[in-house]
Amino acid sequence: ERRYRGLWIGIRFVGMYDSYRVCDALRPLLQHQHRWERIDLSFEAELDEAVTLDLVELAGLEELQLQGTNWVVQRPPQANTELALLPNLRSLKLLDLAQYCRVGIFSEAQNLEELEISVNKSEPNRWRPFRLPKLRKLTIDHSSARADVLGSLECPELKELFIASASSSTFMELRDFITLGNIKLEVLDFGMWDNFIPDDSDMVLLLRVLASQALLMELNIRCREFAGDIFLPSLASYTLDDEEPFYCPRLMKL
Repeated sequence: ERRYRGLWIGIRFVGMYDSYRVCDALRPLLQHQHRWERIDLSFEAELDEAVTLDLVELAGLEELQLQGTNWVVQRPPQANTELALLPNLRSLKLLDLAQYCRVGIFSEAQNLEELEISVNKSEPNRWRPFRLPKLRKLTIDHSSARADVLGSLECPELKELFIASASSSTFMELRDFITLGNIKLEVLDFGMWDNFIPDDSDMVLLLRVLASQALLMELNIRCREFAGDIFLPSLASYTLDDEEPFYCPRLMKL
């Protein structure tokens, strides 16, 4: 587990609150973003004005957690593509942020190692793929009932994948994400969305993914109704056409 050295500041606003007073209270903190090292700022309800994140001031940032729809990302008009603005950022959690805000942060966080994300399912357009070359742990939050989250990321070094809200389309997306990226996972945690129950074709896609994961050590599959008596034996006997019998030689936890 990574140990961070910077001072941790966490402020969360939940329930009903006065938007104007919240903004006034946060203003001194926002004026000193150059001193931020580990920050968690979360707004459960929408504010009456935007809250600006100035990436130029955040060179020392190590860990960032943001929640809310009012965040605005400010970048220089002509950013240096060879010098990222967030070189020290290793852990990032973005919940409910607008698409362009996520894009701005991803562009400047090329040393990111851990990412947790939730995406508003009502967003009209697919966001363009971003390469996160050092990302090792990805968590897709339960509120992200979208089929393009994995397809919008390139994570060649990914080792741990947690999906909290899989639907039928997620199985195809997972297969493409793993295959196209040649990803070798060590941990896969797969939870189903709401009352969704995977059918046989979904299970075949998942088994095809597992068949390529020789380094997998931990597998968790969560569903309200799950044919474990059928699926689990398949881990030892599954075959794909002329392929060798399926197994995960390093699997230690199921």
